[in-house]
Amino acid sequence: MVPYAALLALLGLLAQPVTAQGPNSPLLKLEAELPALVGVTAVAVSADETILAAAVPAGDGTMVSLFDRPSGGRLGILAAAVGEPRLLRFAPGEDQLLIVGTKAMELWSLPIAALRPGQPLDNQHRIWEQPLPAGREVRAAAFAPSGGTVYWGQGRALLRQPGGASGQAGGKAVQVWQGAEASAPAAGLALAPRGGQAVLLNIGVKALSLVDLGDGRTVTLSGHRFPAAALTFGLDGQLRSVDAGLNLVHWGAENRPVGQKHIAQAPAEFAPSVLLPEGPAHLWLVGQQGGKAAALLVSEEDAAVVKLIELPTTEAIAISPTGRYVLVAQTEGLRLYSFGKPQSPLAYVRQLRE
Repeated sequence: MVPYAALLALLGLLAQPVTAQGPNSPLLKLEAELPALVGVTAVAVSADETILAAAVPAGDGTMVSLFDRPSGGRLGILAAAVGEPRLLRFAPGEDQLLIVGTKAMELWSLPIAALRPGQPLDNQHRIWEQPLPAGREVRAAAFAPSGGTVYWGQGRALLRQPGGASGQAGGKAVQVWQGAEASAPAAGLALAPRGGQAVLLNIGVKALSLVDLGDGRTVTLSGHRFPAAALTFGLDGQLRSVDAGLNLVHWGAENRPVGQKHIAQAPAEFAPSVLLPEGPAHLWLVGQQGGKAAALLVSEEDAAVVKLIELPTTEAIAISPTGRYVLVAQTEGLRLYSFGKPQSPLAYVRQLRE
């Protein structure tokens, strides 16, 4: 007979989240360590999963290093006059990179033939730049599912700016939607994979705003018990969101919550702010804990925490479109992981065609 105390100890071990795994866990394996960069605050992976980007502050601007994913070699660098870097986003169907800083946003074209490992890409490849008013920092930005149009939340408004070919102006920013006078600033944005709709998250608000990108009509999505904190569209095209109480909500086809799970194994006082899809059955939940950033790999089936990774900032992790690769800036350096259960490339191509 098993002693009662030993049984309790065993049950306690089984209930613990699997966060003590090393880099080579069954799901997440270290693929490569890239040349050391000091102070990386944002990273990104290109749509075809061949280019990696990492941004660091450089004087009054931003320096972005570009790497070849298969070889790990440096492809080139971009010097952007945007202030300190906040977000990096690759376009889904174009060789374009959006750099969002504290003072401005810039959209760049990335012709491989023009890249040189030790030289900044010429300014003629900058498609457009958008200055940001003081105190109106952009916290959420995304590319349209097709084309190079960029959407971002600024204050209570949703704006967009079309892309263009290298050397051509991208056009002026257009306001798509304006929130009510008393509404809180936008802190999160997700675009529906099949286009036509955007979902906005506002600071301190429980409900989400579903905006029609054609006519600006808005539907309120209600289902959270606490203020919504992060949102994303999964690889199946359906919306997920997490609130400040660490409740994960799965939204159905009629914009109603069809399932809610509590992420009980998250660290104490973990404050989520970013949600990223990882393969067909996992999500990365990124946020602040004790003044430091961290990313939790969460199973969608039971909301269990599979792994925890410490980060320098909440934008220091990026997932490739199929979920096959995870790019992370850590204190040890820039690391590329491969995920054990990604979406198949064929499924990703089918998703793009749809």
